[in-house]
Amino acid sequence: MKSTQRNMETAENANRNLELANYIWEILKTRIEIIMSWGIDPGKARVIKNGMELHVMGFLHTGFLQITLNEGTDLFEITHKLVVNKLSTLLCSFCSLRIC
Repeated sequence: MKSTQRNMETAENANRNLELANYIWEILKTRIEIIMSWGIDPGKARVIKNGMELHVMGFLHTGFLQITLNEGTDLFEITHKLVVNKLSTLLCSFCSLRIC
């Protein structure tokens, strides 16, 4: 009985997260210049808890943006996750080894 209830709660949370992601996407679509300047790849968008994650390749930022709803403040929060390629990681590791 408890597992059935837990499965229903999980499904409700998944539906809520999907609805929030769709709501965020609808807001972004009203400002096409944001989508273009951020270099958003709609094919790599995914639903996360309380929002969505987007892959961006803009002029200033490249990586992933997470847009989530902060229910306490009733505002969206945007978090940028920088993507470092393997060559940069290798060079940074090499530099730090040489300094030590």
